[in-house]
Amino acid sequence: MDNFLSTLKAQLPEGVTLDNEHVIPLKTTEGEIVFIVPENDPETVLCRASVGKLEGVADRDALLRDALVGNRFWLATGGATLSLGAGEELFLTARYEDAQFAEETALGDVVNVFVDTLVTWRNQLAFAKGGAK
Repeated sequence: MDNFLSTLKAQLPEGVTLDNEHVIPLKTTEGEIVFIVPENDPETVLCRASVGKLEGVADRDALLRDALVGNRFWLATGGATLSLGAGEELFLTARYEDAQFAEETALGDVVNVFVDTLVTWRNQLAFAKGGAK
């Protein structure tokens, strides 16, 4: 947790502090992503965001099949995992080791890859609902 928090805190504007060092919401151009540092595993950093709700998806089975295929070897998910949560909501979750954040640029790199993957799957969900990709 030390590398992640040090890297994160170094990028915060002066005077801004973290209310909670275990659940850290981060606003991006694509909405909120949440970093979670489990109290019982401080060497792990999770990143999670909602892809969206399945409501309005014409072929729900096809979309969920695409998500399962996307999870295979994590090639279509940028190393993250898609999962179905409560309320028929699709989530993207990635797991990182604290050591991955030793470099100052690591946080930005992680966020960029995660957000790019999130956008890809949000587009896939919009397409499944009858919208354009």
